[in-house]
Amino acid sequence: MTPRRRFVETLTFGDPDRVFLSFGWPRKATLDAWYRQGLPRMPDAGDYGCPAEFMQLVGADPGPAGLPIDLGIRPAFEERTIEENDRGRTWVDCNGIVMLDAGSRLETPGFRTRTYVSHPVRSRGDWLEMRRRFDPATPGRYPADWPEQAARLRDRDYPVMVAVNSLFWKARDWAGFENLCTMFYDDPALVHEMMEHVTEFIMGVLDRALRDVEVDAVMLNEDMAYKHASMISPAMFREFMLPRYRRLIRFLRDRGVPAVIVDCDGHIGQLMPLWIEAGADATFPIEIAALNDPIDYRRRYGRALAFWGCIDKREIRSRERTFIEVMKKVPWLMAQGGLLPSVDHAVPPDVPLRSYLYLCELVRALAEGRPVPPPDATLEIDEKLLPARPAEA
Repeated sequence: MTPRRRFVETLTFGDPDRVFLSFGWPRKATLDAWYRQGLPRMPDAGDYGCPAEFMQLVGADPGPAGLPIDLGIRPAFEERTIEENDRGRTWVDCNGIVMLDAGSRLETPGFRTRTYVSHPVRSRGDWLEMRRRFDPATPGRYPADWPEQAARLRDRDYPVMVAVNSLFWKARDWAGFENLCTMFYDDPALVHEMMEHVTEFIMGVLDRALRDVEVDAVMLNEDMAYKHASMISPAMFREFMLPRYRRLIRFLRDRGVPAVIVDCDGHIGQLMPLWIEAGADATFPIEIAALNDPIDYRRRYGRALAFWGCIDKREIRSRERTFIEVMKKVPWLMAQGGLLPSVDHAVPPDVPLRSYLYLCELVRALAEGRPVPPPDATLEIDEKLLPARPAEA
């Protein structure tokens, strides 16, 4: 079975030959820590990226890859630094958001402690100005050689997934979290207008891509939950977002997208029934620190949503803890179907490389029906990368 087919079959409760393997990706700060532990240097993939060579090395399936289309702001605001001192860097990003990044940019690239200072949309006039920057017809959203790239993508064995910043995410980018929360009460018409524009914008940009290429999944990035509860009430989701989710998901279905994934950090228990009602197929990353219990969710909702994630990033700091964390949930969830086991978001830099390599081998063994290696096992990849084991790992 091709990785592409395996990805779709896993996310849609089909019949994969085994689950799709992705494990969870390290960001640059994590890779930098692992280089000091003996990992050979890899090509730089940016602060938030992970080299494909590394994921291939640990046995992950290839992909999912993205598409070379631009769903961002056009024209963008000029990025500029306002001030940089011992507290950190105050700067303006491409979306016009002023923020303070604490500490040095060099300390943990890919992981930031951030304070948002101001956002560009404070009034209806600001919104009308911002709206022009999100016109699906703006030139440059597709590369000049799109027909050639699309033709190459039709003949592939790896999955393609398009990630889009969706309704709550974009409205929060424009207005800021606190301002958006008050707008729901003080100016609901403006919130409806912003979320309607996001919906039409996503469909307007993606229409050509989905007609030219068979896309295997679309991920709706939202991040609309705290540690204990959702940021938007279920009643407000039902009023402002549910009808648009239904329309957007119907649009994607009509163009052959088999899997729609909702990406939401935090506690998702209040929102899952609404995503199911909207027609979503899966959710990511099911953060365990935010009081999510994937076993309880599977028992409650059955096969209504597939899960991508579920492995607590805090519990893979040693091989012994990794073994306990994986074995108490992954075999049972895997047997139910609809599980793409992975660390519940980016792998942080305090996770030792040896623990991560063990996680990969443990999940691979479960997926392939092989005996699982004990925590003290010497793995083949250990010998390849780390002939001298650091005692602290």
